[in-house]
Amino acid sequence: MYVSLTRIDASNEDTVSTFNMPTLLADGSNYAALTALRDALIAAIEDIVTGNLKQRKTVAEEVRLTNVIPTDDSRREQKWRVVYEAFDTKALYDVTIGCADWTNCNRAGTTDWWDMTDLSTEQQAFVTAFEAAVVMPNNATVTVIGVQDVGRNN
Repeated sequence: MYVSLTRIDASNEDTVSTFNMPTLLADGSNYAALTALRDALIAAIEDIVTGNLKQRKTVAEEVRLTNVIPTDDSRREQKWRVVYEAFDTKALYDVTIGCADWTNCNRAGTTDWWDMTDLSTEQQAFVTAFEAAVVMPNNATVTVIGVQDVGRNN
């Protein structure tokens, strides 16, 4: 587990500090103890620095998998834009995923949107996994509204 703290200074520049912490147990039984350690560290840092704490990121696991360049035609600029809705507030959100691949995806007519009424096996598996894993900060569930093929500026 690690904690990353982003602080903003008086000239509107960011500085990031990252601290490794003990491992979060698989059953989560040490979560409260780890967050207490994190909070104590942040409080101690606040006493020795200026500026404002802009962002705190706590990551339980980060695994570097490979540096091997793929042999396919993947491009980070080709992205899926997943549009989803919060179950409780009905607010819309989106997230992009790079290296979009149309190989196993059904399009709605001649648009850049998935045909949500005729999903391939792969598309349905993604929607099911996304809706099961992604939640709002208040733990509300989400519903995928649509997925669009977008370019580098999205």
